[in-house]
Amino acid sequence: MQANNDFAFELFKAAFLYSSGHSFLISPLSAEAVLSMLASGADEPTRQQIYSLLGQTETTSREINALFSKLTKGLKTVDPSTKFTMANSFWMAESIPVHKDYVSLVKEDFGGDVVSFNPSKGGNAIMNQVNSWVSSKTEGQIPDFLENPSYISSAMLLNALYFKGYWKDKFDPSATKKGSFTKLTGGTTDKSFMKRSGQMNCGYFIDENTVYCQFPFGADAYRLSIILPPEDMDFGKFVSSVDYEKWIYRDMAKIEVRASIPRLSLRSKMDLSPVLGAMGFSLPEGVFSGIADDVRFSSLLQETRYTQEENGVEAASATMATQYGLGKLSEKKVIDFIADRPYVMLIDEVTSGAILFIGAVTE
Repeated sequence: MQANNDFAFELFKAAFLYSSGHSFLISPLSAEAVLSMLASGADEPTRQQIYSLLGQTETTSREINALFSKLTKGLKTVDPSTKFTMANSFWMAESIPVHKDYVSLVKEDFGGDVVSFNPSKGGNAIMNQVNSWVSSKTEGQIPDFLENPSYISSAMLLNALYFKGYWKDKFDPSATKKGSFTKLTGGTTDKSFMKRSGQMNCGYFIDENTVYCQFPFGADAYRLSIILPPEDMDFGKFVSSVDYEKWIYRDMAKIEVRASIPRLSLRSKMDLSPVLGAMGFSLPEGVFSGIADDVRFSSLLQETRYTQEENGVEAASATMATQYGLGKLSEKKVIDFIADRPYVMLIDEVTSGAILFIGAVTE
């Protein structure tokens, strides 16, 4: 699992550089699913580049796919009170001579739907079909994933995931109050802050001036973690210092906390292809003759939606590969944890450590 989470943090840091200072949220898990499907149909040099990116270098494609399948099945069943679903699909034009072995692999290794479409129906019709699939797999959270038919290409790989978790300890709506949030770009904006007091797992992250707290869901299998840097620290510098090693080896303690975190409604949409390029992998230069001859992918489009309210969190993500140019906390008996300035957030599953979502709230 460490390789997956190394990738999650590196993807987050690279995406931050493309966020232009805006709040964003990505799903490393959704991106990894599509990249794994791509790797399974790639020529050897491209396959090794993808697995190196993902930190997977010592096992075969089928073994990696089996481990990923086992992980996602576990995520779906680990906590009946928290809903997690994931779906994959492969879309291909009828005119493309796709290799049958690859079609079988998508079905068997990834449980994927395989959809053959007639390009003569027109881009809008196919786009609507893709959007309908994504919407159905994300409980309607992402109804208009594609907004332009130029995203449609002869071969497309998609992943969609959905998460809904109820806080183990809910916030009282009557305690929610308006407050100011200091934006990364300067100035402030008004937000509604949810408030809760009680025992929470908190700790130092990197040093004693950087505090994080965990907000568990349901039966404690999933949790939201918020990492709050010092007020006087450059946020970009802080993001660049975050990595999996610091995350996994952090210390924490259950202490009394007065927490104040904002209600959120986020929508992030970005092409992760240039982000991957900054990490050393050029998707447009990849060769995928294991899927079909002359198939190319230039874009890894991802949309994520996230709602955080007093009763819990609902989040969804969709990712598509297509050819388109687009130390322990201390002696203090009570601490105040007030997320009223830019911070890093992530949702992970406790046992496996799988990171479903990671992002930054900056405005």
